[in-house]
Amino acid sequence: MLFLIGNGNILTKEEIQVMESRFITKEEAQSVCSEGIKLIFTNAVVNEYNHSILNNEENKTMSLASDVFVGCHNAEQENFVTQKLHKMRADNTGGLPYELILVLN
Repeated sequence: MLFLIGNGNILTKEEIQVMESRFITKEEAQSVCSEGIKLIFTNAVVNEYNHSILNNEENKTMSLASDVFVGCHNAEQENFVTQKLHKMRADNTGGLPYELILVLN
């Protein structure tokens, strides 16, 4: 069914019923299968979920991007571009986030 959805195919009524029969709340998912794969509707909610999990880890390392700017003529321009870049979402920067949380395993 996920393959069908990914290809933009319209699901039958029965396929929709099967899919919807497996919907559960966040709380249920956490208690029943905390390590299971979760299908989440939007990237924003995915990012929120991932950050909540990673931020709860004790042994984490934060990695910040080391950006190089070409075409800036002075420090003021570079500061402006830096501030603007660091506020951008990863989907606007080729999937490269400014901050990356790393956790072993």
